[in-house]
Amino acid sequence: MSNNSSFNIFASVKSAYLFVAREKNYLLQISLLPIGAQIACLLFVQFQRPHASQIETYLWSLPAEGLFGWYLFLQTRLLLLGEKQAPPPAGTPAYARRRRNMEASIIAFVLFNMAFIAATDAWLTIQEHLQDKGQADSTSIMIQLLIVGAIFWGARFGIVPILAAVGHPIGAVLKKTWGAMFSLRLIGLLFLSVLPVTLLSNIILIAILPHALLPDGSIHLTTQQQTFLSVIDAPISLLSWTLMSASMAYALKQILGKGRRDRIV
Repeated sequence: MSNNSSFNIFASVKSAYLFVAREKNYLLQISLLPIGAQIACLLFVQFQRPHASQIETYLWSLPAEGLFGWYLFLQTRLLLLGEKQAPPPAGTPAYARRRRNMEASIIAFVLFNMAFIAATDAWLTIQEHLQDKGQADSTSIMIQLLIVGAIFWGARFGIVPILAAVGHPIGAVLKKTWGAMFSLRLIGLLFLSVLPVTLLSNIILIAILPHALLPDGSIHLTTQQQTFLSVIDAPISLLSWTLMSASMAYALKQILGKGRRDRIV
């Protein structure tokens, strides 16, 4: 197995956008269920658990997260295998194999997101603690640095749902991409893939927040504004994941390209 785990970031992002544009009708069709579920979960948290933490919000949103994973499973199968037709007949080996891949991909996606949310929530909690104290202590700073290092190192596990979706061996690929440069390039890939979406969402926020900004610098959103943000968060989140997942899939196609023993397709 080759130790080369480099890939062209800009080519991967470009291919991802072209793929989404080409398959927009199919992707929109399969996105309706996860978007609807995410909106329902966010509205429930907004009205029933308004002071929920990031972790609690994620736990309440687990049904929607599972559907997000299902959507990305179908997207990955389309991108890497050209699969758009109905699944194989029930009871056949192909059906059982596809079902195992789907379950593994969804579980990997949910666990990856859960770990990321837990890490960021821990970092924010420590940051709030430091602000309340008014000074930094070495222990808190060290913990924050460890959390940042863990997020940087763990970014590579974002490729696991993609590999699981097509039944590709995961351990060998993680070993192949173990270097720090792969994580750095992967983070750059994810940043560039969602940059236009981030700019668009920021424009929406800028249009809303000036009216919600109080003289003391705090932000107060009306119920209508909170509901609007909950509604638009779902499609924006799914679009972001669509572009990130597609970009990672094209990056993996470069690393595990055709003509090699460890090719992904």
